[in-house]
Amino acid sequence: MSEQNQAPGPQGQGTPNREKKESELGLFVRSNLAWLIPLGLVLLFFLIPPTRHWFANKVRCSLLSAEDGAARVEACRKYLSKESFASASCYGACTEAVDYENARQARSYELLKAYVDKYEANARTARYQEIFNLLDSVACANISRDTENKVANCRAYKDEFGQAGSCYDECHAFLDAYDCEAARQSKDRQEAYLRYIDKYGPDGKCYETFQLALEKGIPTSTEVTTGRTNNTDTSPKSNTNSAPKKATPASSRNCQTFTVGNWKFKAIQLGPLWWTAENMNKGGFINWQQARTACPTGWRLPCTREVEHLIREFYSNPDKAYTYLTSQDPRNCEFNLEFTGFQWTPGVATSESGTAAGFWCMDDLGPTSTLAGSYLFRKNNRAIEILPNTEKGMGLNCRCVKESKDYKKSSLRFTPCVGMP
Repeated sequence: MSEQNQAPGPQGQGTPNREKKESELGLFVRSNLAWLIPLGLVLLFFLIPPTRHWFANKVRCSLLSAEDGAARVEACRKYLSKESFASASCYGACTEAVDYENARQARSYELLKAYVDKYEANARTARYQEIFNLLDSVACANISRDTENKVANCRAYKDEFGQAGSCYDECHAFLDAYDCEAARQSKDRQEAYLRYIDKYGPDGKCYETFQLALEKGIPTSTEVTTGRTNNTDTSPKSNTNSAPKKATPASSRNCQTFTVGNWKFKAIQLGPLWWTAENMNKGGFINWQQARTACPTGWRLPCTREVEHLIREFYSNPDKAYTYLTSQDPRNCEFNLEFTGFQWTPGVATSESGTAAGFWCMDDLGPTSTLAGSYLFRKNNRAIEILPNTEKGMGLNCRCVKESKDYKKSSLRFTPCVGMP
């Protein structure tokens, strides 16, 4: 009997006791967590600085988002003085807002230049363009005011702003006249004339005068009155009937051989860009879509703006650029251009073979557009044409570029091309 009394009862006996214990435990947890959780958060906030800073910065960024205009800038100035704010999610936008306002209000060249250099990744934004235009106007005003250093200032301005600058034409004309007079005053006028012609080409103010002087022999003095040279030296010249002297392409270009994967090719640095010295379309003409993937890793198609920079800024004029880029001088490792023509559609008969050579550019008018950028060398009139509206389905050649360490210091940084990846 005693064994029966001690035998386990039916399943479920004892459950009320366990439920009672669980209910008591739950009640204890619920009643104590009501003050334990806030206490734990307070301890975390005050005992762990990163947690405190994170929470404070979340609140600051929330407050900033509710402000606008001058109030937001002033709030940013206040928060930027706090070291912990550097880790806030809105730190970058807040810093840019303060830098923008400082540059806009001060309008000093130093602050404007600092903003343009620091936020060049925002080149397409309205705020960046506003500061860039202010920088341009301040630089032009400085050139007009500092007449004693106008030569050096104009040269620096052209390097900095290129043709995008509002006083580019004024500076170019001033330097043209200055270099013209310097050439006439040079002791070695023949070399000086050649340098001038090489720099300014047919558009130069004294091009015709200097070219005529080289054809007839350098005179002892030169006066420019009607675009002609007055030769006051009547002694015979041994080279009176000789052909005009021309500057030859320079032999000191930076040329290298690159290896990218299985690719091995030559390239030359021209200004802020490396250009391949050979076509990258090995299997014949390609369309624009194919050209976008034809460049080796780290290289890309050039923009039309970059081709213009090469012609106008690096070579100074189209005639000089044409001479250099079509030169077969092995010392130069330049384009080594071949006039292979082009195809209106890949696979059809080649057009203008021997007289023209076309190359694709990166510029794109949008995914639905059938037009893209290109540039064309024409042999008959020694021209380089920039063509922004070329049918994407045409068959052209492909030359690739790579940005050098000097790229971001050039005026190209202000005009990124449409379609840049």
